[in-house]
Amino acid sequence: MFENIEQFMIPIVVLAGFLLGYVIKHTSFLKGFSNDIPFYAGLLGMILGPVIQGLSVESVVYGGISGLASVGVHQFLKKSLGLDNV
Repeated sequence: MFENIEQFMIPIVVLAGFLLGYVIKHTSFLKGFSNDIPFYAGLLGMILGPVIQGLSVESVVYGGISGLASVGVHQFLKKSLGLDNV
């Protein structure tokens, strides 16, 4: 079922987007940008995707999807573990 997940998502980009969101949310001078975390995570993914996989339309799209997936991973962990501060 998950054997081809790396074909559509780039795990290192998911991790990078997750870390970017954490830094934005927990850094005092960046707190004003916390409502835009999905945008910045997607943008980071669109930049890192071609860096990791080589420049192509697919790598930009998959990078953006992976960046946005990091927001979904964060929300899943937050809700399933009952964490309010993460």
